[in-house]
Amino acid sequence: MLSGAKIAAAFVTEQARDKYADCCNALEQSGAPVYDVSPAVANLLADTRTAQGIFCTLEMQKNSLDIQSIDPQGAYLALEDIQDPGNLGTMLRTAEAMGIDGVILSAGCTDIFSPKVVRASMGAVFRLPFCAGINMAETAELLTTKGIKVYAAVADGGDDILDANLEGGVAAVIGNEGNGLTQQCIEACSGRVTVRMRGRAESLNAAAAATVIIWEMTKSRLL
Repeated sequence: MLSGAKIAAAFVTEQARDKYADCCNALEQSGAPVYDVSPAVANLLADTRTAQGIFCTLEMQKNSLDIQSIDPQGAYLALEDIQDPGNLGTMLRTAEAMGIDGVILSAGCTDIFSPKVVRASMGAVFRLPFCAGINMAETAELLTTKGIKVYAAVADGGDDILDANLEGGVAAVIGNEGNGLTQQCIEACSGRVTVRMRGRAESLNAAAAATVIIWEMTKSRLL
């Protein structure tokens, strides 16, 4: 509710009513039907071993970021074929925390509303403007025509992220955990950036790399 999600129905155990009274009262006041369920039913609803005993069904969010009318001065995170729900949720959480203006997801990304993504995002999935199911190469070209600098994040060979011009409209494109960005997408971007490393690790986890890049993109806006 606090993230703007519209609750269609809620299911609550007696133990949860005692432990999370304020939350349950807020659910009652939301106008959505709230049903009492037994621990056995709660176990069937849960997809974790230690569920809190409160379950909600929500109205499906629609794409809230319109690429055609995108703010040319905004900062955006674009994700191509991200497969791990934990990675995607972490990226969404970081993007929302740092003030990214929107997230763009390719058709090959894992479902933004899968339970693991929603849980890892800590509610950011409901607060961030996003569009999903797009062709990333075509979108990179479109953003460039709108005056937005589009940087492909590559493991090596790109400009040092510390030296990149991240002022004004900018988008960073992060690729698949195992294969990185497609060559077509890289070529469609207006530049390439690399997070330099001093250690012996071959590369950063996709979510970790995204965090570094998001910070560099937004730090001037936070200061």
